Amino acid sequence: MPKHNNSVSGKQKIRRAPAPGGVGEYPAVSFRFFTSNKRYTLDYFKAPQRRERLDATARIYSRLAEISCKEWRHWLTLPKEQGGEMLPEHRMNFKPSNADVRGDTKFIVFRIQTSNGKGARIIGFREGGSSVFFVTGYDFDFTAYDHGR
Repeated sequence: MPKHNNSVSGKQKIRRAPAPGGVGEYPAVSFRFFTSNKRYTLDYFKAPQRRERLDATARIYSRLAEISCKEWRHWLTLPKEQGGEMLPEHRMNFKPSNADVRGDTKFIVFRIQTSNGKGARIIGFREGGSSVFFVTGYDFDFTAYDHGR
């Protein structure tokens, strides 16, 4: 009996995502509730800081692409320096735009490296255990939330 090859031209087979709502899902990224507070957007960088803004944009994009390639389970079991750090809503110093964020909402913070060596954060949340990571803002100066210092 002949073997059936499920791959097309030797390319990687696409895996189906598990049923919605599980931690086994791959993160999908959305900016639907992105803040309008310029301090927590790329507008944080002023005109003379064009190079820093371009670097931050590239690093954010790269990190989000990396995050979307592994399951939520992976990111939420790593130490916060590598994966996602969960924070309660009351520690946030800015609000997402047009989102009904309640006190039980947990924000997820992912670290990124920056060219100046200080680092930055990508901040967002998941709604009801969905796979969607709603990015709400960036923290370039460590003021977006209480860092417990």
